[in-house]
Amino acid sequence: MESNRHLDVLFLVDGGIGNVLEAMYAVEYCLTNNKKTGVYIHSLNRSFVSFLSKGYGAEVILDSLDNISAEFLIQSFTYVEDVRVPFEHYFYVKPDGLSTKLFSETELYLNIVKGLFGATSQTRRLQFLPENHSEEVKKLAPENKVVLYPGCSAGVSAKRWPYFMDLMNKLGPKNTFILGSREDLNFQYSFYYPKWIARLPQKFLNRRFIYNFFKKLKLLKPHAQYIDMDKLDNAYINKFSWEELVAIFNRCKYFVGNDGGLMHLAACCGAPGKAIFGPTSVEKNKAYNDLMVATHLQFDCQPCSLGDKGISFADGMIACPYQLRCQYSLTVDMIQKGIPEVNNRMN
Repeated sequence: MESNRHLDVLFLVDGGIGNVLEAMYAVEYCLTNNKKTGVYIHSLNRSFVSFLSKGYGAEVILDSLDNISAEFLIQSFTYVEDVRVPFEHYFYVKPDGLSTKLFSETELYLNIVKGLFGATSQTRRLQFLPENHSEEVKKLAPENKVVLYPGCSAGVSAKRWPYFMDLMNKLGPKNTFILGSREDLNFQYSFYYPKWIARLPQKFLNRRFIYNFFKKLKLLKPHAQYIDMDKLDNAYINKFSWEELVAIFNRCKYFVGNDGGLMHLAACCGAPGKAIFGPTSVEKNKAYNDLMVATHLQFDCQPCSLGDKGISFADGMIACPYQLRCQYSLTVDMIQKGIPEVNNRMN
């Protein structure tokens, strides 16, 4: 990398895959407007960073901030390290309950760069993601199947819808396949309070030592624990590279998944589908791709992820006093409705 490189725009991002992909729309906007653009991703999965580097180039996906300066520095709220980059103008992206009533996290990024560089047309899918339409992908024939994504990061397992296996059986295993990683098989935090414990004041339920105490006594209820899911014939856990996943999402008939990294990747590829939302904010995390429809209920406690409902959404615990009604009340029939063609083939 050249020394003393001055960028027009530098993005500092972190967090999960979804957080990074939400920022990449603004990155592509800057690139297509011929701006010298860089992205520094702090602590994300390194294989995903390498994947992005293949598509956007090492001059965009930076592996270091040494000798970098920028005219405009855009920092994500997920990037919590000290900023040590010389800059001329600074912007901070912090979605909350107020701002996301107007714009999603993706749109907050885009509004900044459009304000800086002028409004032009913006694609609803990312253009620079590399793909590998491998023989393994061709054998899978995603064009004729529904992709199911039952997982998400283990520390926020409240986002997992509990009826994926029922949906798969209703659609037919031959018409579906499951994608995920080993992280999706981590059920360490997939427990919630039963009703008799949930009668305690919320300030106690939100305390980690209270949660861990009841968990140690085996008094918590298991949530969305898909034991042996990886042993299913139509489950592909850690089987495909990121490039192969892009090829799958570019071609799949339909996608159904939780609010998580693979949902955002599928949406960025233009896949049609349903993104299932429970405790997280639809307004903040909805896909920029309109074909990926947010599916959710509307309980007063939703969303609790923004911290304005009094319910803890901390990593490693589900402190819900309502037994995750936002997930368990969302039925298979509600999700199955509108899935194209597969329904007709199975009936």
